[in-house]
Amino acid sequence: MAALANFAKRRDIKLTLLADEDAAIIKAFDAVNESFANESWYGVARPIIFVTDRRGVVAHRFSEISYRDRPEIDLVLSKIK
Repeated sequence: MAALANFAKRRDIKLTLLADEDAAIIKAFDAVNESFANESWYGVARPIIFVTDRRGVVAHRFSEISYRDRPEIDLVLSKIK
């Protein structure tokens, strides 16, 4: 996507940026932030942390409505161990 490439170049970002233009991935993970349903921000994902087991199966999911709300790091780490 040209817009991401231009953004990365302007910001000197060396990581590969990916776009989910139709929100297909975040819909599959039930991560669409529905609070933006009637706005231009629709398609932005809720902040989510997935903890997977050794087989790649999601063992825990931290899901918040607002990007300002995040779980405490100790709680996340306790689910990883």
